[in-house]
Amino acid sequence: MIAGSIEAACDFVLDWAGVEQALGDDELARDPSLPSAIRRLASRLGADWLERAHPFRVETHPGLYQSLFNIQDHILDPRKPTEDGSYRIILAENQGVWTLAVGRNDPEALYAAGDFMDGSEPGWRRFEACEVEDVLVYVLLSNLIWLSQYEDDYGNCGDERTDEIDQLVWSHAAFESFGGFWTDTERTCLHMEGVGVTLPRRSWPRHGRTWQDHSAKPRI
Repeated sequence: MIAGSIEAACDFVLDWAGVEQALGDDELARDPSLPSAIRRLASRLGADWLERAHPFRVETHPGLYQSLFNIQDHILDPRKPTEDGSYRIILAENQGVWTLAVGRNDPEALYAAGDFMDGSEPGWRRFEACEVEDVLVYVLLSNLIWLSQYEDDYGNCGDERTDEIDQLVWSHAAFESFGGFWTDTERTCLHMEGVGVTLPRRSWPRHGRTWQDHSAKPRI
């Protein structure tokens, strides 16, 4: 599995986008009140919460900037903590379908509210089927796909994973209806199995520019 840790997932994202510069935030990386996985994410990509000119912040519509941290599922800025009683919210689906938090006194304990994999239930419940790190990896990779798609992709990308897309990027047993993220040997595409999206690799957009397809293979 290519992205079996938060560090490996960050490496995959950076390589996919062709971004080489340091993007971390050392202050957040040292904050003991945060879950270990968020500290490690911050050490690699934490500047995304701060910088408007960050390589992973894209103007998806005029005046609307979205990023790996806030396009579909939101990884909340740790500098602006959102708390609900004994819980510190760390992730939220963009329409509020589900919310994830950690215990204020136990930042490694994961809690869920809403319809997060195991059905919709009122209030907070302990979620032990996966760790904070697992959800962060899932959100990073899925947000990479949603941030990369343009309107003309719909109907052009293959819904099914073909034989050549045989390199497992990441999967987890807790995500029962989701077959994982997959790529090919040359990493020219990224497939989200169970969702039916195959995205061709492109050069990462800069402000005021649109995607340029640089895949060595035709669109799948």
